[in-house]
Amino acid sequence: MQRYTTEIHVRCLRGRGDHIFPAPGAVRHHAKRIEGQVPIVAFDSFRTYLWDHLPEARGLLQTIAEEETEEAAELEVPLKEVEAGTYELVSRVYWWGVFHPALERRDEKEVERCYAVLEDLLRHGDENLVQCLEVRVVAWLASADWVSESRVYAGERLRARLIP
Repeated sequence: MQRYTTEIHVRCLRGRGDHIFPAPGAVRHHAKRIEGQVPIVAFDSFRTYLWDHLPEARGLLQTIAEEETEEAAELEVPLKEVEAGTYELVSRVYWWGVFHPALERRDEKEVERCYAVLEDLLRHGDENLVQCLEVRVVAWLASADWVSESRVYAGERLRARLIP
């Protein structure tokens, strides 16, 4: 389990499990460190990465944590067995919960942050996370609806995926 200098424990329904999120200002330890390489964001650190980098995602992350805990209690299984997968977190939280609404509202500051997060994840995400982002996010950003915004905000890695 990841640890922080300061933590917020979210005790979910029926006390069946805890989800730990960093408190504001906590020191992050969200990425795996591999000797001689840049930190990698993987499934087990993705939820924390979203919490740290997208404050707008925190409410959805807490809702998902509560749903997971309730489901684990109902099924009488460990929390790990019902945790949301990468595709659900990318789709439900990152794309539909934060990124897409920001694009529709034309919230320039939030849109810019979402593109920066995407670029960082494309650069530092593990292979599974990057594939998920390509299917769940990059495909939408390459569509006619958002390609003009993508040309403005895309970083090097996203631009390479948008412009063959």
